Amino acid sequence: MTLVIPEAVGHCPRCNGAVTFMSTASLSKHDMQAWTDGWEGREDGWVRCPHCEATMTSTEMKKGRAPKSAIGDPQYAGAPALATPTAEQLKAAVLAHLEHVDKDSEEEGRARLTLWRAMNHARREAPDAPASAEDERNLKRLGALLGAFHPRASALPTKGILRVEVLRELGRFAAAKAALRRARAELDHLEALVDAGDRTVRHRPAAAEPWDGYAEEVAADMRAALAGDGEAARRVSVRFESGDGVPTDREAAAEWMQRATRAGSPVALSKAGIAELRSGDLHFGAALARLLPAARAGDADALRALGIGAELPIECARGVAFLGERGTPESVKLLLDYLDAARTLGKPRDPMPELIRPALVNLVERLGPELAEPDLKACLKELATAPT
Repeated sequence: MTLVIPEAVGHCPRCNGAVTFMSTASLSKHDMQAWTDGWEGREDGWVRCPHCEATMTSTEMKKGRAPKSAIGDPQYAGAPALATPTAEQLKAAVLAHLEHVDKDSEEEGRARLTLWRAMNHARREAPDAPASAEDERNLKRLGALLGAFHPRASALPTKGILRVEVLRELGRFAAAKAALRRARAELDHLEALVDAGDRTVRHRPAAAEPWDGYAEEVAADMRAALAGDGEAARRVSVRFESGDGVPTDREAAAEWMQRATRAGSPVALSKAGIAELRSGDLHFGAALARLLPAARAGDADALRALGIGAELPIECARGVAFLGERGTPESVKLLLDYLDAARTLGKPRDPMPELIRPALVNLVERLGPELAEPDLKACLKELATAPT
């Protein structure tokens, strides 16, 4: 859903009525529409005054905006929000606006683009409705401004090509390929409409999928990863890291590894946990949260990093002491889980259990009233048990 929140207050520059300026805080992808004329389901750049009902550009309306400190001023209490003009109101306002802009200017181009999309609104739900002569005149003028009638005009905008070139030169090959695949899908869709002699405004095709254009073995892992398979995401990450079947792209490798971690891949969790472990005591809780499930899944690196069945790393000894001295209520669960893993997965004489017990004592003494009842009971039960 779209969430709008008050952004500022002010007065309409035409009637001086008090108004509230609204800001779009979030727009769900489910609310967005994409059409072949570039319209995305909402008007940008034009607003209507709720008092005099004048439709004008946002730039003109902002001339009446008051300083941010005016929010809360009694004179603006209950000031209605700026409204979105209807298609007919927008058309009339843009036509009037065009009478006062310089010919061939950027402002004429912006206005005619808005007018084209507003005129198309009538045909979005009735695509067979004929275009009016007024629509045709505006389209011809807009086409001239866009250079559409030049014999060497390209369907690819220079800025779009430059965006891909920037990504390519940065080594962001996965992002560059995705942009190219999206462009290809849209061009194929438009070409099909051209071949069919279809003159109506249409929805754009669905965005290209991340796996489009890759070999099937890569694509299969990408599909599985996006469906929640952590190991598949890890394999995709390794491919981008090494350039196996895909271009080497360290940014893409990191993104897929993050996805693998979120999905619970033991290897990915282990790598992330070891990185946290090496970052210092403040990160020890985050390290445990990743390393413990990886260790329970049998990851050898995670077991070694935690000192379970292996020599106890100094980072773990310091981290346990740190959580005992400065940990939060969440630290109790982590230490209890660490204790259980050390006993069930480690060797009988592992030192970890005896290292954790003093930390639990400190946490109970320091945070006792703040601990959830089940956690407190588990701690007390553990501490009442004689060490073995």
